[in-house]
Amino acid sequence: WVVAGLYLLLALLLTARALTETFGVQRSTDALAITPFQSLLFAVGALAPLLATFGFFLMVSERLRGELTRHATLDALTGAFNRRTLAELAGQAIAQSRRHGGGLALLLLDVDRFKRVNDSLGHAAGDEALQALVEVLREAKRAEDLLGRMGGEEFIVLLPGADLAHAIAAAERLREAVEHSRLVLHGKVWPMTVSIGAAALEPGDDFSSMLRRADAAMYAAKHAGRNQVMAAPAANPGPGVVQ
Repeated sequence: WVVAGLYLLLALLLTARALTETFGVQRSTDALAITPFQSLLFAVGALAPLLATFGFFLMVSERLRGELTRHATLDALTGAFNRRTLAELAGQAIAQSRRHGGGLALLLLDVDRFKRVNDSLGHAAGDEALQALVEVLREAKRAEDLLGRMGGEEFIVLLPGADLAHAIAAAERLREAVEHSRLVLHGKVWPMTVSIGAAALEPGDDFSSMLRRADAAMYAAKHAGRNQVMAAPAANPGPGVVQ
């Protein structure tokens, strides 16, 4: 804005000078004659390099700050939130859910048999598969849902306002979207599926406890045959509730 304003001011001054010279409002036969208009133009011209340098410094600083923020909050490979950022966002969502009484759920997704991709096609193909997976998940999730990468082939989707039933439905939607996606690696369609564990916020929960229950449910989905959704049982079931 500083640089744009500077060049706009210079353009206006030069345009005004051209008009006054053209139409004889303030015609001068000496280009360096001292007039109020010339003095203003010379003053702005003298300050222009300093202002331009300051403006470019601000632009570089803003870009650097944006890059540092991006690297601190996003996973470098996939562009999803990294684990630290997602933990912070989850903590905020938990506090807001308890304050306003809304629901909150967490999905933990793990790519089935992902090691086969790395072993068969190499790690570059594995990276490409993870990037493609994130794009599929972004298309299938709600706009308000938060997607993050835990590490490796594990991902988290945080669902604000969702109870366990809504979380299971959302997980099924994500699972089907991944199953029906066409991942092409080395010119060949490579099938990709995910196993998903779902956990809803309960009294006394924090991000770690929700994650532990979702992780247990995800491994139950793995043991049940993969490409499935499993819900975590209640951490503190009431009397007579069968887990």
